[in-house]
Amino acid sequence: MTMTYKRNIANDSYEILKEKLIGLQKLARIILVCFESLSDRRTFMMAMSELGMITDDYLVVFIETDRTGFFPSGGGMWVDRNVPPDGKDDIALKAFENAIILDLQPYNLSFDTFNQEVIANIEKWPFYCVGCIDKSLNASSRAPNLADTFYLYASALNKTITQYGESAKNDGNTISNMARGEYNGYTGKMVINENGTRQPIFYVYRLDANHAQQMYIIITTEGNSTIWQYQYNQVDEAATLWANNGGKRPLARPVCDFDGSACPASFWQVNWVYFVVGFVVIFILVLGMLLTLAYALRTRKREQERQDRLWQIPFVMLTKPKEKNFDKSVRSLQSGISSTSTRLTMDSLKDTDRLVYFYLSGELVVAKKHSVRPTLNKLDYAEFRSMRQVDHENLNKFLGLSYDGPMFLSVWKFCSRGSLRDIIDKGNLTIDAFFMTTIIRDICEGLFYIHNSPVLQQHGYLTSESCLVDDRWQVKLNYFGLTTVKMSEARSFKSLLWCAPEIIRQNNPLGTKKGDIYSFAIVCSEIITRKPCWNISDGFMQAEQAES
Repeated sequence: MTMTYKRNIANDSYEILKEKLIGLQKLARIILVCFESLSDRRTFMMAMSELGMITDDYLVVFIETDRTGFFPSGGGMWVDRNVPPDGKDDIALKAFENAIILDLQPYNLSFDTFNQEVIANIEKWPFYCVGCIDKSLNASSRAPNLADTFYLYASALNKTITQYGESAKNDGNTISNMARGEYNGYTGKMVINENGTRQPIFYVYRLDANHAQQMYIIITTEGNSTIWQYQYNQVDEAATLWANNGGKRPLARPVCDFDGSACPASFWQVNWVYFVVGFVVIFILVLGMLLTLAYALRTRKREQERQDRLWQIPFVMLTKPKEKNFDKSVRSLQSGISSTSTRLTMDSLKDTDRLVYFYLSGELVVAKKHSVRPTLNKLDYAEFRSMRQVDHENLNKFLGLSYDGPMFLSVWKFCSRGSLRDIIDKGNLTIDAFFMTTIIRDICEGLFYIHNSPVLQQHGYLTSESCLVDDRWQVKLNYFGLTTVKMSEARSFKSLLWCAPEIIRQNNPLGTKKGDIYSFAIVCSEIITRKPCWNISDGFMQAEQAES
Protein backbone atom coordinates (compact mmCIF):
# COMPACT_ATOMS: atom_id res chain seq x y z
CA MET A 1 0.00 0.00 0.00
CA THR A 2 1.34 3.42 -0.97
CA MET A 3 0.27 6.45 1.03
CA THR A 4 0.11 9.50 -1.24
CA TYR A 5 -1.64 11.99 1.03
CA LYS A 6 -1.77 12.37 4.80
CA ARG A 7 -3.40 15.17 6.75
CA ASN A 8 -4.60 15.86 10.28
CA ILE A 9 -8.07 17.39 10.05
CA ALA A 10 -8.86 17.70 13.75
CA ASN A 11 -10.67 20.92 14.65
CA ASP A 12 -10.67 22.12 11.02
CA SER A 13 -13.48 24.34 9.85
CA TYR A 14 -15.79 23.08 7.12
CA GLU A 15 -14.11 25.32 4.52
CA ILE A 16 -10.61 24.19 5.46
CA LEU A 17 -11.80 20.57 5.30
CA LYS A 18 -13.02 21.15 1.75
CA GLU A 19 -9.69 22.73 0.78
CA LYS A 20 -7.87 19.63 2.00
CA LEU A 21 -10.26 17.39 0.08
CA ILE A 22 -9.60 19.41 -3.08
CA GLY A 23 -5.88 18.74 -2.60
CA LEU A 24 -6.62 15.06 -2.06
CA GLN A 25 -8.53 14.80 -5.36
CA LYS A 26 -5.27 15.12 -7.29
CA LEU A 27 -3.55 12.33 -5.36
CA ALA A 28 -5.92 9.57 -4.25
CA ARG A 29 -9.22 7.77 -4.75
CA ILE A 30 -9.20 5.34 -1.82
CA ILE A 31 -9.38 7.30 1.42
CA LEU A 32 -8.76 5.94 4.94
CA VAL A 33 -10.08 8.13 7.75
CA CYS A 34 -10.41 7.94 11.52
CA PHE A 35 -12.71 10.22 13.54
CA GLU A 36 -13.72 10.46 17.19
CA SER A 37 -17.36 11.49 16.84
CA LEU A 38 -20.33 10.61 14.63
CA SER A 39 -20.78 14.26 13.69
CA ASP A 40 -17.21 14.47 12.36
CA ARG A 41 -17.79 11.43 10.16
CA ARG A 42 -21.00 12.93 8.78
CA THR A 43 -19.35 16.32 8.17
CA PHE A 44 -16.53 14.67 6.23
CA MET A 45 -18.92 12.79 3.94
CA MET A 46 -21.07 15.91 3.44
CA ALA A 47 -17.97 17.85 2.35
CA MET A 48 -17.12 15.08 -0.14
CA SER A 49 -20.68 15.20 -1.46
CA GLU A 50 -20.55 18.98 -1.91
CA LEU A 51 -17.30 18.64 -3.88
CA GLY A 52 -18.77 16.00 -6.20
CA MET A 53 -16.57 13.22 -4.82
CA ILE A 54 -19.41 10.75 -4.20
CA THR A 55 -18.85 8.76 -7.37
CA ASP A 56 -17.95 5.18 -8.28
CA ASP A 57 -14.28 6.22 -8.43
CA TYR A 58 -14.02 7.01 -4.72
CA LEU A 59 -14.08 4.72 -1.70
CA VAL A 60 -13.90 5.88 1.92
CA VAL A 61 -12.70 3.39 4.56
CA PHE A 62 -13.52 4.30 8.16
CA ILE A 63 -11.20 2.73 10.73
CA GLU A 64 -13.29 2.17 13.85
CA THR A 65 -13.04 0.53 17.27
CA ASP A 66 -16.60 1.20 18.51
CA ARG A 67 -17.87 -2.28 17.56
CA THR A 68 -21.05 -0.73 16.10
CA GLY A 69 -20.30 -0.46 12.38
CA PHE A 70 -22.54 2.20 10.84
CA PHE A 71 -24.20 2.68 14.26
CA PRO A 72 -27.56 1.26 13.09
CA SER A 73 -28.99 1.15 16.63
CA GLY A 74 -28.67 4.93 16.79
CA GLY A 75 -30.19 5.57 13.38
CA GLY A 76 -26.93 5.54 11.43
CA MET A 77 -23.90 7.78 11.03
CA TRP A 78 -25.73 9.88 8.45
CA VAL A 79 -28.31 11.23 10.94
CA ASP A 80 -27.81 14.86 12.03
CA ARG A 81 -28.10 14.88 15.82
CA ASN A 82 -27.96 18.66 16.18
CA VAL A 83 -31.01 20.62 17.28
CA PRO A 84 -32.46 21.65 14.93
CA PRO A 85 -31.15 19.19 12.28
CA ASP A 86 -30.00 20.46 8.90
CA GLY A 87 -32.48 18.28 6.98
CA LYS A 88 -29.77 16.78 4.76
CA ASP A 89 -29.83 13.22 6.07
CA ASP A 90 -30.77 11.87 2.61
CA ILE A 91 -27.68 13.48 1.07
CA ALA A 92 -25.52 12.14 3.88
CA LEU A 93 -26.99 8.64 3.49
CA LYS A 94 -26.19 8.72 -0.24
CA ALA A 95 -22.62 9.71 0.61
CA PHE A 96 -22.21 6.81 3.06
CA GLU A 97 -23.04 4.39 0.24
CA ASN A 98 -19.42 4.96 -0.84
CA ALA A 99 -18.05 3.97 2.56
CA ILE A 100 -16.66 0.81 4.05
CA ILE A 101 -16.23 0.41 7.81
CA LEU A 102 -13.45 -1.72 9.31
CA ASP A 103 -14.48 -2.28 12.93
CA LEU A 104 -13.77 -4.64 15.80
CA GLN A 105 -16.17 -7.52 16.22
CA PRO A 106 -19.43 -6.49 17.93
CA TYR A 107 -20.18 -7.00 21.59
CA ASN A 108 -21.78 -10.23 22.75
CA LEU A 109 -25.58 -10.29 22.76
CA SER A 110 -25.47 -10.34 26.56
CA PHE A 111 -23.70 -6.96 26.66
CA ASP A 112 -26.87 -4.98 27.41
CA THR A 113 -27.59 -7.14 30.43
CA PHE A 114 -23.97 -6.82 31.51
CA ASN A 115 -24.16 -3.05 31.19
CA GLN A 116 -27.19 -2.92 33.47
CA GLU A 117 -25.49 -5.20 36.01
CA VAL A 118 -22.40 -2.98 36.12
CA ILE A 119 -24.50 0.10 36.90
CA ALA A 120 -26.55 -1.80 39.49
CA ASN A 121 -23.56 -3.36 41.25
CA ILE A 122 -21.77 -0.04 41.71
CA GLU A 123 -23.94 0.44 44.80
CA LYS A 124 -22.88 -2.90 46.28
CA TRP A 125 -19.68 -4.25 47.79
CA PRO A 126 -16.92 -3.12 47.55
CA PHE A 127 -17.84 0.30 46.11
CA TYR A 128 -21.10 1.18 47.96
CA CYS A 129 -21.46 4.15 45.62
CA VAL A 130 -25.13 4.85 46.35
CA GLY A 131 -26.62 7.67 44.32
CA CYS A 132 -23.26 8.76 42.88
CA ILE A 133 -24.10 8.02 39.24
CA ASP A 134 -27.01 8.44 36.87
CA LYS A 135 -28.44 4.94 36.34
CA SER A 136 -29.63 5.94 32.89
CA LEU A 137 -26.00 6.11 31.76
CA ASN A 138 -24.01 3.26 30.31
CA ALA A 139 -21.03 1.63 31.96
CA SER A 140 -17.52 2.52 30.85
CA SER A 141 -16.56 1.22 27.41
CA ARG A 142 -13.62 -0.49 29.14
CA ALA A 143 -15.86 -2.44 31.50
CA PRO A 144 -16.48 -5.43 29.16
CA ASN A 145 -12.76 -5.66 28.39
CA LEU A 146 -11.96 -5.74 32.09
CA ALA A 147 -14.67 -8.32 32.73
CA ASP A 148 -13.33 -10.55 29.94
CA THR A 149 -9.83 -10.23 31.40
CA PHE A 150 -10.97 -11.43 34.81
CA TYR A 151 -13.05 -14.20 33.24
CA LEU A 152 -10.08 -15.39 31.19
CA TYR A 153 -7.82 -15.40 34.25
CA ALA A 154 -10.37 -17.22 36.38
CA SER A 155 -10.95 -19.82 33.69
CA ALA A 156 -7.22 -20.45 33.25
CA LEU A 157 -6.72 -20.59 37.03
CA ASN A 158 -9.54 -23.12 37.47
CA LYS A 159 -8.10 -25.36 34.77
CA THR A 160 -4.64 -25.06 36.33
CA ILE A 161 -5.86 -26.03 39.79
CA THR A 162 -7.99 -28.87 38.39
CA GLN A 163 -5.06 -30.38 36.49
CA TYR A 164 -2.11 -29.59 38.75
CA GLY A 165 -3.63 -28.86 42.15
CA GLU A 166 -3.52 -25.86 44.48
CA SER A 167 0.29 -25.73 44.42
CA ALA A 168 0.24 -24.54 40.79
CA LYS A 169 -1.94 -21.49 41.36
CA ASN A 170 1.14 -19.23 41.58
CA ASP A 171 2.79 -20.69 38.49
CA GLY A 172 2.36 -17.89 35.93
CA ASN A 173 3.66 -19.93 32.99
CA THR A 174 1.23 -22.77 33.63
CA ILE A 175 -1.71 -20.40 34.05
CA SER A 176 -0.73 -18.60 30.83
CA ASN A 177 -0.59 -21.90 28.95
CA MET A 178 -3.99 -22.87 30.32
CA ALA A 179 -5.45 -19.61 28.97
CA ARG A 180 -5.01 -20.76 25.38
CA GLY A 181 -8.15 -21.44 23.44
CA GLU A 182 -11.42 -19.79 22.45
CA TYR A 183 -13.92 -18.11 24.77
CA ASN A 184 -17.17 -16.21 24.36
CA GLY A 185 -16.70 -12.91 26.17
CA TYR A 186 -18.70 -9.72 26.49
CA THR A 187 -16.44 -8.21 23.83
CA GLY A 188 -17.14 -11.09 21.48
CA LYS A 189 -15.12 -14.15 20.62
CA MET A 190 -11.78 -14.29 22.40
CA VAL A 191 -9.01 -16.33 20.75
CA ILE A 192 -5.92 -16.67 22.95
CA ASN A 193 -2.85 -17.87 21.05
CA GLU A 194 0.20 -19.80 22.22
CA ASN A 195 1.87 -16.55 23.32
CA GLY A 196 -0.98 -15.75 25.69
CA THR A 197 -2.17 -12.80 23.60
CA ARG A 198 -5.59 -12.22 22.10
CA GLN A 199 -5.91 -12.46 18.34
CA PRO A 200 -7.91 -9.48 16.99
CA ILE A 201 -11.08 -10.05 14.97
CA PHE A 202 -12.30 -7.35 12.57
CA TYR A 203 -15.57 -7.02 10.67
CA VAL A 204 -15.95 -5.25 7.32
CA TYR A 205 -19.34 -3.53 6.85
CA ARG A 206 -21.09 -1.88 3.89
CA LEU A 207 -24.59 -0.69 3.17
CA ASP A 208 -26.65 -2.78 0.78
CA ALA A 209 -29.16 -1.52 -1.80
CA ASN A 210 -31.76 -1.07 0.97
CA HIS A 211 -29.30 0.93 3.10
CA ALA A 212 -29.13 -1.87 5.64
CA GLN A 213 -25.79 -2.63 7.23
CA GLN A 214 -24.27 -5.88 5.99
CA MET A 215 -21.17 -7.67 7.26
CA TYR A 216 -19.15 -8.84 4.24
CA ILE A 217 -15.79 -9.97 5.63
CA ILE A 218 -14.40 -11.28 8.91
CA ILE A 219 -10.66 -10.71 9.31
CA THR A 220 -8.77 -12.88 11.79
CA THR A 221 -5.15 -13.76 12.37
CA GLU A 222 -3.39 -17.06 12.80
CA GLY A 223 0.23 -16.71 13.76
CA ASN A 224 1.67 -14.13 11.38
CA SER A 225 -0.97 -14.78 8.73
CA THR A 226 -4.14 -12.81 8.08
CA ILE A 227 -7.24 -14.85 7.28
CA TRP A 228 -10.08 -13.32 5.24
CA GLN A 229 -13.40 -15.06 5.79
CA TYR A 230 -15.66 -13.82 3.00
CA GLN A 231 -19.33 -13.67 3.93
CA TYR A 232 -20.47 -13.12 0.35
CA ASN A 233 -20.20 -14.91 -2.97
CA GLN A 234 -16.84 -13.82 -4.37
CA VAL A 235 -17.89 -14.82 -7.86
CA ASP A 236 -20.72 -12.29 -7.67
CA GLU A 237 -18.89 -9.58 -5.71
CA ALA A 238 -19.93 -6.96 -8.28
CA ALA A 239 -23.55 -7.32 -7.17
CA THR A 240 -22.73 -7.54 -3.46
CA LEU A 241 -19.63 -5.86 -2.07
CA TRP A 242 -19.22 -3.35 -4.94
CA ALA A 243 -22.89 -2.82 -5.75
CA ASN A 244 -22.68 0.81 -4.59
CA ASN A 245 -19.61 1.41 -6.78
CA GLY A 246 -21.16 0.57 -10.11
CA GLY A 247 -20.26 -3.12 -9.72
CA LYS A 248 -16.52 -2.42 -10.04
CA ARG A 249 -13.69 -2.31 -7.58
CA PRO A 250 -12.46 1.28 -7.14
CA LEU A 251 -8.99 1.79 -8.55
CA ALA A 252 -6.23 3.32 -6.44
CA ARG A 253 -5.22 5.30 -9.54
CA PRO A 254 -7.80 6.15 -12.25
CA VAL A 255 -7.18 4.85 -15.76
CA CYS A 256 -6.62 8.39 -17.03
CA ASP A 257 -4.77 9.43 -13.85
CA PHE A 258 -6.08 11.91 -11.30
CA ASP A 259 -6.16 14.87 -13.69
CA GLY A 260 -7.05 12.97 -16.90
CA SER A 261 -3.58 13.48 -18.36
CA ALA A 262 -2.94 9.75 -18.80
CA CYS A 263 -5.27 9.48 -21.79
CA PRO A 264 -3.95 12.10 -24.25
CA ALA A 265 -2.98 11.58 -27.86
CA SER A 266 0.22 9.62 -28.50
CA PHE A 267 3.59 11.22 -27.99
CA TRP A 268 4.45 11.15 -31.69
CA GLN A 269 1.21 12.75 -32.71
CA VAL A 270 1.61 15.68 -30.37
CA ASN A 271 5.36 16.20 -30.03
CA TRP A 272 6.98 15.10 -33.32
CA VAL A 273 8.02 18.71 -34.09
CA TYR A 274 10.17 18.74 -30.95
CA PHE A 275 11.84 15.38 -31.53
CA VAL A 276 15.13 16.80 -32.77
CA VAL A 277 15.20 19.50 -30.13
CA GLY A 278 14.80 16.78 -27.51
CA PHE A 279 18.42 15.72 -27.71
CA VAL A 280 19.57 19.18 -26.67
CA VAL A 281 16.98 19.34 -23.95
CA ILE A 282 18.07 15.97 -22.57
CA PHE A 283 21.65 17.20 -22.28
CA ILE A 284 20.51 20.33 -20.45
CA LEU A 285 18.27 18.26 -18.17
CA VAL A 286 21.04 15.85 -17.29
CA LEU A 287 23.38 18.71 -16.50
CA GLY A 288 20.66 20.39 -14.43
CA MET A 289 19.99 17.14 -12.56
CA LEU A 290 23.67 16.75 -11.71
CA LEU A 291 23.86 20.33 -10.46
CA THR A 292 20.64 19.88 -8.50
CA LEU A 293 21.93 16.65 -6.98
CA ALA A 294 25.17 18.34 -5.96
CA TYR A 295 23.25 21.22 -4.42
CA ALA A 296 20.90 18.84 -2.60
CA LEU A 297 23.81 16.85 -1.18
CA ARG A 298 25.54 20.02 -0.05
CA THR A 299 22.33 21.32 1.54
CA ARG A 300 21.78 18.01 3.29
CA LYS A 301 25.32 18.05 4.65
CA ARG A 302 24.89 21.57 5.98
CA GLU A 303 21.60 20.61 7.61
CA GLN A 304 23.23 17.63 9.29
CA GLU A 305 26.02 19.86 10.55
CA ARG A 306 23.45 22.30 11.91
CA GLN A 307 21.58 19.51 13.68
CA ASP A 308 24.84 18.14 15.07
CA ARG A 309 25.56 21.51 16.65
CA LEU A 310 22.24 21.24 18.49
CA TRP A 311 23.15 18.08 20.42
CA GLN A 312 26.79 19.06 20.99
CA ILE A 313 26.61 21.10 24.19
CA PRO A 314 29.80 22.96 25.18
CA PHE A 315 30.56 22.48 28.85
CA VAL A 316 30.85 26.24 29.34
CA MET A 317 27.12 26.54 28.57
CA LEU A 318 26.29 24.42 31.60
CA THR A 319 26.13 26.60 34.69
CA LYS A 320 25.54 25.47 38.24
CA PRO A 321 22.33 26.67 39.98
CA LYS A 322 22.82 29.52 42.42
CA GLU A 323 19.32 29.89 43.84
CA LYS A 324 18.75 28.52 47.31
CA ASN A 325 15.18 27.59 46.70
CA PHE A 326 13.71 26.09 43.59
CA ASP A 327 9.95 26.44 43.98
CA LYS A 328 7.78 24.16 41.93
CA SER A 329 4.09 24.80 41.42
CA VAL A 330 1.64 23.12 43.74
CA ARG A 331 -0.70 20.71 42.09
CA SER A 332 -3.75 18.95 43.41
CA LEU A 333 -3.49 15.23 42.91
CA GLN A 334 -6.65 13.85 41.44
CA SER A 335 -8.13 10.42 40.95
CA GLY A 336 -6.34 8.57 43.71
CA ILE A 337 -3.49 11.01 44.46
CA SER A 338 -3.87 12.57 47.89
CA SER A 339 -4.42 16.31 47.88
CA THR A 340 -0.91 17.09 49.12
CA SER A 341 1.24 19.61 47.32
CA THR A 342 4.71 18.81 46.14
CA ARG A 343 7.51 21.26 46.64
CA LEU A 344 11.10 20.60 45.67
CA THR A 345 13.80 22.83 47.16
CA MET A 346 17.14 23.34 45.58
CA ASP A 347 18.60 21.69 48.68
CA SER A 348 17.05 18.42 47.53
CA LEU A 349 18.78 18.60 44.14
CA LYS A 350 22.14 17.32 45.30
CA ASP A 351 24.66 16.06 42.77
CA THR A 352 25.34 12.34 43.03
CA ASP A 353 27.90 9.96 41.61
CA ARG A 354 25.56 9.51 38.62
CA LEU A 355 23.62 12.75 38.22
CA VAL A 356 24.53 16.43 38.25
CA TYR A 357 22.22 19.45 37.83
CA PHE A 358 22.91 22.48 35.64
CA TYR A 359 21.24 25.43 34.02
CA LEU A 360 21.28 25.36 30.20
CA SER A 361 20.09 28.58 28.55
CA GLY A 362 18.20 29.47 31.73
CA GLU A 363 16.47 26.08 32.00
CA LEU A 364 17.22 23.55 34.72
CA VAL A 365 18.50 20.29 33.24
CA VAL A 366 19.87 17.04 34.61
CA ALA A 367 23.06 15.49 33.25
CA LYS A 368 24.00 11.83 33.57
CA LYS A 369 27.69 11.26 34.20
CA HIS A 370 29.34 8.50 32.17
CA SER A 371 32.51 6.70 33.10
CA VAL A 372 33.67 6.35 29.48
CA ARG A 373 34.56 8.64 26.60
CA PRO A 374 33.74 6.56 23.52
CA THR A 375 34.92 7.49 20.06
CA LEU A 376 31.88 8.66 18.11
CA ASN A 377 31.33 7.92 14.42
CA LYS A 378 28.84 8.97 11.75
CA LEU A 379 26.29 6.36 12.87
CA ASP A 380 26.40 7.79 16.39
CA TYR A 381 25.91 11.30 15.01
CA ALA A 382 22.85 10.11 13.07
CA GLU A 383 21.45 8.47 16.23
CA PHE A 384 21.95 11.64 18.29
CA ARG A 385 20.26 13.74 15.61
CA SER A 386 17.28 11.40 15.66
CA MET A 387 17.16 11.37 19.47
CA ARG A 388 17.28 15.17 19.53
CA GLN A 389 14.22 15.26 17.26
CA VAL A 390 12.17 12.76 19.32
CA ASP A 391 9.19 14.59 20.78
CA HIS A 392 6.90 12.10 22.50
CA GLU A 393 4.84 12.87 25.59
CA ASN A 394 6.10 9.75 27.36
CA LEU A 395 9.79 10.09 26.49
CA ASN A 396 12.00 12.53 28.35
CA LYS A 397 13.59 15.11 26.04
CA PHE A 398 17.20 14.34 25.09
CA LEU A 399 19.06 17.64 24.84
CA GLY A 400 22.51 16.46 23.83
CA LEU A 401 26.00 15.46 24.94
CA SER A 402 28.74 17.45 26.58
CA TYR A 403 32.15 15.86 26.13
CA ASP A 404 34.58 18.78 25.99
CA GLY A 405 34.69 19.26 29.78
CA PRO A 406 36.04 17.25 32.70
CA MET A 407 33.09 14.85 32.51
CA PHE A 408 31.35 13.04 29.66
CA LEU A 409 27.68 13.97 30.15
CA SER A 410 24.37 13.14 28.51
CA VAL A 411 22.00 16.04 29.13
CA TRP A 412 18.26 15.54 29.59
CA LYS A 413 15.28 17.68 30.42
CA PHE A 414 14.63 18.01 34.13
CA CYS A 415 11.40 16.45 35.48
CA SER A 416 10.36 18.26 38.63
CA ARG A 417 8.82 15.32 40.52
CA GLY A 418 11.81 13.03 40.17
CA SER A 419 11.53 9.34 39.36
CA LEU A 420 8.88 6.76 40.17
CA ARG A 421 11.37 5.28 42.63
CA ASP A 422 11.56 8.64 44.45
CA ILE A 423 7.75 8.95 44.60
CA ILE A 424 7.28 5.39 45.88
CA ASP A 425 10.05 5.80 48.47
CA LYS A 426 8.47 8.99 49.86
CA GLY A 427 5.26 7.07 50.55
CA ASN A 428 3.15 10.23 50.93
CA LEU A 429 0.95 9.65 47.92
CA THR A 430 -2.20 7.58 47.65
CA ILE A 431 -1.91 5.66 44.38
CA ASP A 432 -5.30 4.24 43.48
CA ALA A 433 -6.20 1.97 40.58
CA PHE A 434 -6.86 4.88 38.21
CA PHE A 435 -3.55 6.61 38.88
CA MET A 436 -1.77 3.26 38.80
CA THR A 437 -3.32 2.49 35.40
CA THR A 438 -2.30 5.93 34.13
CA ILE A 439 1.32 5.39 35.17
CA ILE A 440 1.46 1.95 33.56
CA ARG A 441 -0.20 3.28 30.40
CA ASP A 442 2.38 6.07 30.11
CA ILE A 443 5.24 3.56 30.43
CA CYS A 444 3.59 1.28 27.84
CA GLU A 445 3.18 4.12 25.34
CA GLY A 446 6.78 5.19 25.81
CA LEU A 447 7.99 1.61 25.30
CA PHE A 448 5.70 1.18 22.29
CA TYR A 449 7.25 4.21 20.63
CA ILE A 450 10.79 2.99 21.35
CA HIS A 451 10.10 -0.57 20.17
CA ASN A 452 8.59 0.68 16.91
CA SER A 453 11.30 3.26 16.26
CA PRO A 454 13.78 2.26 13.52
CA VAL A 455 16.51 4.10 15.45
CA LEU A 456 15.88 3.35 19.15
CA GLN A 457 14.48 -0.21 18.85
CA GLN A 458 14.81 -1.08 22.56
CA HIS A 459 15.38 0.74 25.85
CA GLY A 460 17.64 -1.74 27.61
CA TYR A 461 17.88 0.19 30.89
CA LEU A 462 14.25 0.40 32.04
CA THR A 463 13.96 0.83 35.82
CA SER A 464 11.71 2.76 38.15
CA GLU A 465 14.55 5.29 38.39
CA SER A 466 14.51 5.81 34.61
CA CYS A 467 10.76 6.53 34.73
CA LEU A 468 10.64 10.25 35.44
CA VAL A 469 7.54 12.23 36.43
CA ASP A 470 6.96 15.81 35.33
CA ASP A 471 4.90 18.51 37.02
CA ARG A 472 1.73 17.20 35.30
CA TRP A 473 2.24 13.72 36.79
CA GLN A 474 3.06 12.32 33.37
CA VAL A 475 5.62 9.52 33.23
CA LYS A 476 8.51 9.99 30.80
CA LEU A 477 11.10 7.31 30.04
CA ASN A 478 14.67 8.47 30.39
CA TYR A 479 18.08 7.21 29.22
CA PHE A 480 17.04 5.63 25.92
CA GLY A 481 19.28 5.40 22.85
CA LEU A 482 23.03 6.22 23.28
CA THR A 483 24.04 2.90 21.70
CA THR A 484 27.81 3.45 21.66
CA VAL A 485 27.83 4.84 25.21
CA LYS A 486 25.92 1.83 26.56
CA MET A 487 28.17 -0.60 24.68
CA SER A 488 31.25 1.03 26.20
CA GLU A 489 29.96 1.51 29.74
CA ALA A 490 29.30 -1.29 32.22
CA ARG A 491 25.86 -1.48 33.78
CA SER A 492 25.59 -0.16 37.30
CA PHE A 493 25.38 -2.83 39.98
CA LYS A 494 21.95 -1.69 41.16
CA SER A 495 20.39 -1.57 37.67
CA LEU A 496 20.83 -5.35 37.35
CA LEU A 497 17.84 -5.78 39.68
CA TRP A 498 15.58 -4.85 36.75
CA CYS A 499 17.59 -6.74 34.16
CA ALA A 500 16.27 -9.94 32.59
CA PRO A 501 18.34 -13.06 33.46
CA GLU A 502 19.27 -13.77 29.84
CA ILE A 503 20.59 -10.24 29.42
CA ILE A 504 22.86 -10.70 32.44
CA ARG A 505 24.02 -14.14 31.31
CA GLN A 506 24.80 -12.91 27.79
CA ASN A 507 26.32 -9.67 29.09
CA ASN A 508 24.22 -7.82 26.54
CA PRO A 509 24.93 -4.08 26.96
CA LEU A 510 21.97 -2.92 24.85
CA GLY A 511 19.22 -5.22 26.04
CA THR A 512 16.30 -6.52 23.98
CA LYS A 513 12.61 -5.80 23.52
CA LYS A 514 11.74 -8.92 25.50
CA GLY A 515 14.14 -7.78 28.20
CA ASP A 516 12.29 -4.44 28.31
CA ILE A 517 9.04 -6.31 28.99
CA TYR A 518 10.71 -8.13 31.87
CA SER A 519 11.95 -4.80 33.29
CA PHE A 520 8.48 -3.32 32.77
CA ALA A 521 6.98 -6.12 34.86
CA ILE A 522 9.41 -5.37 37.68
CA VAL A 523 8.46 -1.68 37.56
CA CYS A 524 4.76 -2.64 37.63
CA SER A 525 5.39 -4.73 40.75
CA GLU A 526 6.94 -1.68 42.42
CA ILE A 527 3.95 0.48 41.48
CA ILE A 528 1.42 -2.07 42.73
CA THR A 529 3.21 -2.98 45.99
CA ARG A 530 4.72 0.49 46.64
CA LYS A 531 7.91 -1.32 47.57
CA PRO A 532 11.34 -1.67 45.96
CA CYS A 533 11.76 -4.54 43.55
CA TRP A 534 12.39 -7.94 45.11
CA ASN A 535 11.14 -6.54 48.47
CA ILE A 536 14.69 -5.59 49.36
CA SER A 537 13.47 -2.93 51.81
CA ASP A 538 11.63 -5.61 53.83
CA GLY A 539 14.81 -7.55 54.41
CA PHE A 540 13.80 -10.65 52.46
CA MET A 541 17.11 -10.60 50.59
CA GLN A 542 20.05 -8.38 49.96
CA ALA A 543 20.54 -6.57 46.65
CA GLU A 544 23.48 -8.83 45.80
CA GLN A 545 21.28 -11.91 46.31
CA ALA A 546 18.50 -10.52 44.11
CA GLU A 547 20.94 -9.71 41.32
CA SER A 548 22.51 -13.16 41.48
